[in-house]
Amino acid sequence: MPKKTAPAEQFGEAFFRRFYLNPKTRVVTSKEMIRRADLIAAFANHGELQVRSILDVGCGLGLMRDQLLRHFPRAKYTGLEVSQYLCDKHGWIQGSAATFEPSRPFDLVVCYDVFQYLPVRPAAAGLRNLARLCQGVLHFGALTREDWELYCDKRRTDRNVHIRPAEWYRKRLARSFINAGSGMFVRRGAPVHLWELDQVEVLRSRRGYSA
Repeated sequence: MPKKTAPAEQFGEAFFRRFYLNPKTRVVTSKEMIRRADLIAAFANHGELQVRSILDVGCGLGLMRDQLLRHFPRAKYTGLEVSQYLCDKHGWIQGSAATFEPSRPFDLVVCYDVFQYLPVRPAAAGLRNLARLCQGVLHFGALTREDWELYCDKRRTDRNVHIRPAEWYRKRLARSFINAGSGMFVRRGAPVHLWELDQVEVLRSRRGYSA
């Protein structure tokens, strides 16, 4: 199993060079993140959500920023990042998903590959805070126990994380969001209509995975 996460100071130049810039060790490419931004935008546009503000929680190198703004040219993009290195380099706001308190919520919130780095209490607090930060659509992804055991390439995946079952995230997100699949969640009460079959039912139950 992966190790526990280190303090936020670990997210310096070496970390991002290894997992995002070096072609031999990176876990994702800019083309993949552009496609993900396209998916997020297509979902928001399909739901006729007026996107005027975007929050990218744990934005990293900002690989989705330009593509999201191509889709939503009138939107204001805010990058939130715990890494002092990246905040200095790119001008992001330094802060945590668990404690960030802007003056108003955002229409679109992206939070991808962040929560596996948070211990359980900050992670739970962060999920509650996402409900305060988002008034429309949330795109959420985190490395789960199922991903670690069944799917991910362990040669490239960062082991210095906290692994939790997917259901741990699902049940906490369900308090404020409707799961629409593919990492897309709609804030309850948002002006986005989901037909009954657009909403995800969790069909698989695996022994040993409990919340």
